[in-house]
Amino acid sequence: MRRLLRWALLTGLILAALLAAAALAPRLAAQLTPARLGAADALLARLWWPATLARLAVYAALAWGVFPLWARERARESDAALQVLPPPGENPAADRWRDRLERQRDHRRAAARRRSTVFGWLVGADLLVAQIPYLLLR
Repeated sequence: MRRLLRWALLTGLILAALLAAAALAPRLAAQLTPARLGAADALLARLWWPATLARLAVYAALAWGVFPLWARERARESDAALQVLPPPGENPAADRWRDRLERQRDHRRAAARRRSTVFGWLVGADLLVAQIPYLLLR
């Protein structure tokens, strides 16, 4: 239920942002004159590559710093859940749950080692969403 509520809230926020952008777009378009558009383009051209380097630094920090810590913490949660289960062989339901938790823990430990893959996905998303459209407009 909590996951559903979080998903609904996130979806609502995204839809509200899209509606706000759609409502404000005509006002923005009316304010754009050729002189203002040229100034905005010059500012964008000046800031683009430093902003790209900053995004890459954030991606690196996420991939090599935050993500492994997050994955290891999730693996520790699985370890803690395994500790409270009865010994193997006493309860078939607990044994099935133990197998599931062990697979989950192993998956999370392996995920903590996928730093380069996470960085690659972040850079790929940046290329798709930011870099390619920017280069196509140039």
